Amino acid sequence: MKERRENAERQPPVNSSFRPPQKEKPRPFIGPYLLILMVLLGLAAWTLRYVHSALEEYEASQPENILAVQLEKLRHPEAGSQFEDIVSLDTMRSQWNASEEDVAQFKKDFLASSITFLEDHSLVDSSKKTFHVLSNGCKVASVTLNHVGQESRLLIFTLDRWSVEKMDVFGYEFRLNAPASVIVKSNGEVLQGQITDGKASYYVRSLVPLNVEICDILGNSVPYDQKNLPTFTDYQVTIPASYTICGVEPVSLEAASLKPMEELKYVKEYCPDLPDIATYTLRILSGEPDFRILDGSGKEVNFTIEDRKVTIAGNFAGQDTLPLSVDIDPLAVAKLWSLLMTQDLSGPNNGYGQIEPYLIKGSYLQDVAWKWATGQDITFTSNHYLKTPPFQVEQISNYVVYSDTCFSCDIRLEKTLVLTRTGEEVKDVVNSTFYFVKYDGTGSGNSRWYLADYREIL
Repeated sequence: MKERRENAERQPPVNSSFRPPQKEKPRPFIGPYLLILMVLLGLAAWTLRYVHSALEEYEASQPENILAVQLEKLRHPEAGSQFEDIVSLDTMRSQWNASEEDVAQFKKDFLASSITFLEDHSLVDSSKKTFHVLSNGCKVASVTLNHVGQESRLLIFTLDRWSVEKMDVFGYEFRLNAPASVIVKSNGEVLQGQITDGKASYYVRSLVPLNVEICDILGNSVPYDQKNLPTFTDYQVTIPASYTICGVEPVSLEAASLKPMEELKYVKEYCPDLPDIATYTLRILSGEPDFRILDGSGKEVNFTIEDRKVTIAGNFAGQDTLPLSVDIDPLAVAKLWSLLMTQDLSGPNNGYGQIEPYLIKGSYLQDVAWKWATGQDITFTSNHYLKTPPFQVEQISNYVVYSDTCFSCDIRLEKTLVLTRTGEEVKDVVNSTFYFVKYDGTGSGNSRWYLADYREIL
């Protein structure tokens, strides 16, 4: 018994194949889970795709996008839409009196340009929408769309269906009100505006794209954006009316004012063709002014600009020699005048007869000479005789030609008077500009040269 108890208590060897019985674990529910997950993922993908498709359809249903698609079809006829499907070429021809070439050019330019659309919100009919068609920013047409129905998506999206009804061509146009002094060009041609009270109004329509420029009188130009006029600067130019202002080419300006030149005040009476002093307003695009001033002979004249006022050195340029053919000796006439002023001419009326042939009858200068020669003032001239030679200085310079019938020159004469009572020598100086005109002083039809005026050089 003791041995049996010991055998019973003895454990089986480790490498024994004997295993006690164990309970079996339950298998996991993997298959159904995977199936449910796949179904959910499929439903989510379908939902996302449907929502994405609905959003795309919603975007595509917007009128602007419908027009954009239509335009692409027009640009690619193979897509199934022709230009003539929405544009009546017959209407274009009759409305614009356009040739086949004009219509073809419009179609070409329209389809090649950058097209945008702008809705016209003034339309009250909810079943229609109208959009302005802008080609490169310029309104050239309008498109009308018809509302053809509605559809719902996802219970929250309502899709409006639109179809293109027609497109009315306006062509290219612009309107502009500008100062009359502003030059407006379209496609290189100067436009003629309707001028009222110094303002010019422009309205241009064309099947051809309009390249509008705003120009100044000098030829400078900037593109017009159909919004704002560029900035101009006014310069006041005062020059003889015979002078010319030149930019790229000689410019034509209407003088703001005309007045005789002060130095020619008495001369102009006998030479009506003498140029007046003209004041112009030179309106140019902002920036450094770039122009020239030419005198009557085409020679460039120097000028300065201060406070936007243009000043030239002198009204007329002088020359060393007289380029006119004249039958008068300016220096000899000036000597006679100098001798008359000092009572050194011989003959009746203190020698007035010697200077008279060179003075215009009834002129201001003749009146001065006659009153001096016959008045009391000349008798107060001190008794003297002239030193030999009578004139120690005889200078003539600065010939200025104002016209074919008028010129001037600067003359300086110096003579010495020896006073009879004291023997004192007194220098008498004439330093003046003498003005000569060609005039019919006798009414015989034959003009000749006369002394019309003189002015002391200060």
